[in-house]
Amino acid sequence: MRLTIVSVIVALAAQTPLRADAWARGRGATYVHLGLSSLSSTRAFDETGERVPFPGRGASRTRAAVYAELGLNDTFTLVASLPYEKVTSRGLFNDFTTAGGSDFDLRLRVSRKTNRGAIAFEGGAFIPLGYDRLTFPQLGTGVVEPVINAAYAMSIAALPNGFLSLQAGYRMRGGGLSDELPYAAKLGAFFHPRIGTFIALRGWESRGDFRNVEPTFALTATDSEQLAAAAEIYLRILTRLDINASWSRAIRGRNSAIGNEWSVGLAMHVP
Repeated sequence: MRLTIVSVIVALAAQTPLRADAWARGRGATYVHLGLSSLSSTRAFDETGERVPFPGRGASRTRAAVYAELGLNDTFTLVASLPYEKVTSRGLFNDFTTAGGSDFDLRLRVSRKTNRGAIAFEGGAFIPLGYDRLTFPQLGTGVVEPVINAAYAMSIAALPNGFLSLQAGYRMRGGGLSDELPYAAKLGAFFHPRIGTFIALRGWESRGDFRNVEPTFALTATDSEQLAAAAEIYLRILTRLDINASWSRAIRGRNSAIGNEWSVGLAMHVP
């Protein structure tokens, strides 16, 4: 077993989440989501995909983020996510913690309606927020990383206000990491006008050759990949105010942490 503390910490702290959305927000419309999530891990996938004890006593991450969408017109939507993260590696004798802004995610979405839904393309980048990339544990690579995505969403007549969203993309990683292919699939329905339920699969594949992953405790990352299952419940409490709670857990991966991630959020949208 050649699992490294560094590779798993970075996989835990630098995931490539996808919302699997394709619809345009609409001219002048704004959506803002304030989210808080927490993940604690004592087990991990090694570079072969085997489940093993996490090196040391484990690791944890707390993340707060502001996610926003601004409709420029009926085709173009500006998408941004501003995160703050606290990542802790619990060694055998000492804890190591890094906290601060990680990577600002900025994208432009181009959407087009179809007969049953919408198709969209996004382009943008993850932009480091001034952290020291040599600090352990790392918040990111410290390099601007371009990303592109394609998404398709369609209505599902068999479910009340049901929909299916699919998304796939490409992220150019820096800091010596191999590029990644993030993806997501999300199925949702509203069994009550104010209550939505969603299930999803999301993750990323690495273009790295895991046969060449060697044990290292240097302050640089190694390649990782992961597939996680997720569930979410959404409640509209006012006309323009929503709350949500979600859970996710990795079910497959290499050089990545295993643990339950719990999230809560508050969303506002105009109109």
